[in-house]
Amino acid sequence: MPLKILLMIVASGAANWLFYEQPLLTRMAVGIVAAVIVAFAFDRWLLGRE
Repeated sequence: MPLKILLMIVASGAANWLFYEQPLLTRMAVGIVAAVIVAFAFDRWLLGRE
């Protein structure tokens, strides 16, 4: 679980870095989407949950 949280934080930070010229709400939305994608991928493929 700590690894999942760390990966979500890293994904959110990376997404914000890629979209640094965009408005704040766009960066927030991109960060949230990136964190959700990482959480889904972590649960589905790395832990084998359905």
